[in-house]
Amino acid sequence: MSTWLSGNKPLTFPAFWEWLKDHANCIVGASWGPGALFDDDALHWVLSDQEDRRAIVQVIKGKNLVGELLIDGREIDEVEVLPDSENVQSGQFVAELLSSAADGRQSMGHIVLAHGVEDTLGHPELRH
Repeated sequence: MSTWLSGNKPLTFPAFWEWLKDHANCIVGASWGPGALFDDDALHWVLSDQEDRRAIVQVIKGKNLVGELLIDGREIDEVEVLPDSENVQSGQFVAELLSSAADGRQSMGHIVLAHGVEDTLGHPELRH
């Protein structure tokens, strides 16, 4: 296990994004600005990078693009991953994408995960 994943400390966006790319099918939902994407059994998630630190989150059904978010990693100062307090029974985690704006910390978006960043051993079989 990587040391940056331990201790429930905030993560840098690049470190979180690299981890997330190996766990794309563990995403339950994602939001950035006014846009939001949600998981379904018929969908799969595709994550990719642009050279300017923008992250692309896509939901695909078959070969058809259903939805896409363009996350500007330059706007994210840290990622805080905590159990989903609004749905404790689900066992899901929420990764808050946080910016330290002049007027205080602000959530720019979030990614809901089926498990936490440390819960990777015994990973369930994933659909592709």
